[in-house]
Amino acid sequence: GAADSFDTADTFIMIANIAILAGYALFFVYAGKFRELLSGDDAKAAASMRTAHLLLMVSALLLLLPLPGLIALIFEIVAWFMMLSACGKLMNSTNIPELAATGMKKVRLSMILSLIGGIIAIIPIIGIVGAILSLVAFFINLSGWSKVAKSEI
Repeated sequence: GAADSFDTADTFIMIANIAILAGYALFFVYAGKFRELLSGDDAKAAASMRTAHLLLMVSALLLLLPLPGLIALIFEIVAWFMMLSACGKLMNSTNIPELAATGMKKVRLSMILSLIGGIIAIIPIIGIVGAILSLVAFFINLSGWSKVAKSEI
């Protein structure tokens, strides 16, 4: 019945958030390695991205706990602004290859989708749509970081 569908949705949301948490941990590591390859303002922007990924990990962790989604949303919003700023700086940097800049554009897109997913996730009944959108954002983020990794920095 209806209770079974909510149980299934809750299980899917939990699995999606665990996958997202693992992904953000991976991106946190990538951002640290990326920062080591850069200097000056580019290194500062990459450090900001690393901090933003830490906030996203906290947000994903909070979504696994029986806490209000609003707390997680606050972390996502702060991370979103940090990532938006950092990605904007890096995608327009003249010091990184075009492929890395393209990757930063994808990471930026993923942050926008992640924020939208986070907002939708706090709405009862349709929260699963937010989880799905966040999962899509995760794969776009992965694709963006893949481009950065393949660039010759």
